[in-house]
Amino acid sequence: MDRDPKGSFQTQNRPSRLCLGQANQGKLDAYLKSLAEADLSKLGRNEQFALLLNAYNAFTIKLITENYPSVKSIRDLSKPWKTSRYVIAGVTVSLNDIEHGLLRPLFKDPRIHFAVNCASIGCPPLSDEAFEGKSVESQLDKVARATLTNARYAGVKDGKLQLSAILDWYGADFTDETFIAHAKTVPVWVARYANEDVRALVKKAGGSPEVEFMDYDWRLNDSSR
Repeated sequence: MDRDPKGSFQTQNRPSRLCLGQANQGKLDAYLKSLAEADLSKLGRNEQFALLLNAYNAFTIKLITENYPSVKSIRDLSKPWKTSRYVIAGVTVSLNDIEHGLLRPLFKDPRIHFAVNCASIGCPPLSDEAFEGKSVESQLDKVARATLTNARYAGVKDGKLQLSAILDWYGADFTDETFIAHAKTVPVWVARYANEDVRALVKKAGGSPEVEFMDYDWRLNDSSR
């Protein structure tokens, strides 16, 4: 499944903030060049993890800025997740290759879904800092909490738990016993990071409250519009 339902890495070359617009194309292109030339054998596991998270977000930003301002949604573009055109360590990959061929199967961490961004309003907020190997664990907790304490992604309405569609599309990652810190149900996993209302509802329902998945907003996450 792709997003359409369907790091500590050479610090001097890593953008201090991944929110790079057209005015910063030079910095973005320099960072993408450093990804293409990276030697993954010299990086530890957490550094590789951070690099891939950053790469996914940077490549997505590159894709959008190439087509801005005419693009209104990433889904307006032809095969945005399936086209192999990005280079990491000399290997050409697609966004799907990064997320579903590397990040999910190799690192098996559900928090990935709050760290990668598809340039849409429905996506979890793009982190205002690059991921780093030395702090990727705390950064992943931070992005999960920032997402799940926001009612746009997790909340309670009419006695039901309302969740982002991401938690429907990739629900198995949150309960799969082979994934890090899995839970018996998606709501139980969500409650670890969500607000008090959500935690109380999940507890009252024994971990299995009635769930409604919210419609996903594919419009471009563009602050200028």
